[in-house]
Amino acid sequence: MAFHSKSVVGFGQLLTSLAGSVNRGTPMPEVLDVVKDHFSATVVLLGGLDGRGESYLVADSAHAKQTDHPGRAVLLRALMEEYQHVSASEPRADGKGNHTLWIFRERGAARFDNEETALAGIVVSQLSSALDLAERLDNATMENALYADALECLHVGVI
Repeated sequence: MAFHSKSVVGFGQLLTSLAGSVNRGTPMPEVLDVVKDHFSATVVLLGGLDGRGESYLVADSAHAKQTDHPGRAVLLRALMEEYQHVSASEPRADGKGNHTLWIFRERGAARFDNEETALAGIVVSQLSSALDLAERLDNATMENALYADALECLHVGVI
């Protein structure tokens, strides 16, 4: 795969933007908007299993309302029939499922090439790492709060 300097710079900016957005707690639909813009896509979805083992599906902000109902699988099938798409998956760090990214374009738009397919794999890998890290940090924060509450109940002082 041959990268042109312009595409390398653009993709570096995309990865930096994604990592920064997830670290700042930007809502996932807005993070997916960045991916949507980079790939000139119509719809972008991210799905998989969360830390509790429950399935989730998140769409870019223009389509976020469509993923709020229980017919998510029907939505995914409908999008696959209506648009051309590329998808990529990355296993979760805890080994319990994976994160999958779907990128959809109009059928009349430029076809996804091998480079874009590979880039989608890199994007989902980075999103997966960022989401897993954010989940671990949230868990650590809750654990620290529980320990702090327990210590406050002990009424112990240190001199």
